[in-house]
This record gives sequence, structure tokens and C-alpha cells, in this order.
Amino acid sequence: MLSVLTFLVEHCSYLFERPGFRLTDSRTAPNGLKRSYLKLESEDMEILIESKLGDITWKMRSLHDSSPRKIWFSFDQLAQLLSHEVTTSTLTEENCQLLELLLPELMSRFEKERAPETLESLRALKRKAKLQSS
Repeated sequence: MLSVLTFLVEHCSYLFERPGFRLTDSRTAPNGLKRSYLKLESEDMEILIESKLGDITWKMRSLHDSSPRKIWFSFDQLAQLLSHEVTTSTLTEENCQLLELLLPELMSRFEKERAPETLESLRALKRKAKLQSS
């Protein structure tokens, strides 16, 4: 859990510098081998920051998704939406820097007015990746 909290402070503290985001859930794995996470929420999206076996990942999903099962989108999918290719969804130092650059635009794309278009684009990227891995 400490790695998740450290990541949040080092790379995402500005989310708490303005109204809107709050911590909604967390889980601490006692031995660090299992999944620890923090969940943040705004009026438009949820963010899931997870640590498992020392790797930190970032996922987002829209609260304006009208489908019965709201889908989480990984960092690599979110980066690809904004025309950036990354080699891993794990938040390496390089990916953390990219996340800091991309997050304002991602937050804008998850706003209620833009969410349907954003979700359709992300689903298309997910389908394309699934076809390529088959």
C-alpha cells in the first residue's frame, strides 16, 4: 500500500488541490504479494491505482457509461486514445511522466458531454487489441 500512496503523492497530488476527487475505497495486502489498491472518484470517473507484486497500474472508467457493466480501461489503452504508444500498462517512471501530461486531457474526455464518444473510441481500441492478440 505504501507504494500506491507514494505514487499518488508524487504523481497525482494535484487531483486533490481542487474540488472533485475523493478516496472511495482501498485495500491493503499484508505481505505485498497480493493486490493493494486505492480507488478515487469524481463526478465523472473512477480511478483505480493498484499495486501487485511491486508493479503499479492505473485504470479509469466512466461514471457516465450506460452499459450494464462499466469497463475499466488500462493506462496503455488510455495513452493510445491520445495517440501515445507505450510498451507496458505498468507505471514505469517514463509512463508516470506521460500520465502527468495526459491526465488533464483524459479528465476532459471523461466529462459527461464527451464520455459517449470517448467510451466508443476506447472500446474500439480494446476490440482491435483483442483481434491482434488472437
